[in-house]
Amino acid sequence: MGSCFINYMRKQQEIICKKCGGKFIAVRSDAKHCKKCNRKRIADWQISSHGRERRAIKLREHRMLVINAYGGKCECCGEDKYEFLAIDHVNGGGKKERETMSSYQIMRKVIKENFPKEYRILCHNCNMSLGIFGYCPHNK
Repeated sequence: MGSCFINYMRKQQEIICKKCGGKFIAVRSDAKHCKKCNRKRIADWQISSHGRERRAIKLREHRMLVINAYGGKCECCGEDKYEFLAIDHVNGGGKKERETMSSYQIMRKVIKENFPKEYRILCHNCNMSLGIFGYCPHNK
């Protein structure tokens, strides 16, 4: 064996995990968590408020891109306030798609497919009216 490998082996040390109390072998002297606890710690951080905030920002960015690509206003009544707008499935089927995909996944799909004609932008009022009554009062 080469001297580098032997020196490497000497640096390894047994450390007690701060989380679970189990023993593990580490090369770094500042290691505090075993591999399993470290993975859990990273996963918890990703779903923490900071992780959620980053995902929310990304969702808003994608949503704004999609809304602007489809004209930036309700096709029915012309409402253009971003907060009131929704992506609508022209031929229905939105509920079925939402059962299998998250909002973020739908946005990514729409962008990836280069804004297909099966989607459009409606305000929440027009969208709900179409979904519940089958028509919108603006187009009675």
